Amino acid sequence: MKLQTGNNGFTLFELIVVLAIISAMATIIVPYANRTNNSLKIKQQALNIVETTKYAIDLARNTQQPVRLIINRKNKSYRLERYGEAEEFKAVEGYYGMVRYLAKNIFISDIEGFSGNADKWSLIFEADKGWPRASLCICNKDILEKILINRKQVTIQETSI
Repeated sequence: MKLQTGNNGFTLFELIVVLAIISAMATIIVPYANRTNNSLKIKQQALNIVETTKYAIDLARNTQQPVRLIINRKNKSYRLERYGEAEEFKAVEGYYGMVRYLAKNIFISDIEGFSGNADKWSLIFEADKGWPRASLCICNKDILEKILINRKQVTIQETSI
């Protein structure tokens, strides 16, 4: 049996070429992966607001009492309030801790159909007085999600910025 005396390893040049190829691929892929992650975050936030809005509609329909969705642009939060026995709105307890905050780097960019001022906006759902039409936009630097409230229907319209 004869031993092979050749060089069976990789040369330094081959290793450098492989590392250069891997670096180039990572440079191309990482920004797309980051954008996809941001897209998923904003999509999840939009779905959370849609879920909260649908819950408000169902709660108003089932209790026959007004339910109010409060949007606070300043601290990037939203919450539900229900018209109670004391004839005033109070937070809906037990619904995800009453106040929900948007994720970091996600902002409320546009509100239509809500009543309020620069920071606090509200939309009231009342079963006996008809259902509102409104829209709410949340965004980050890449993606805008528009939440459309059309009476009892709540949908999301996605737009890239």
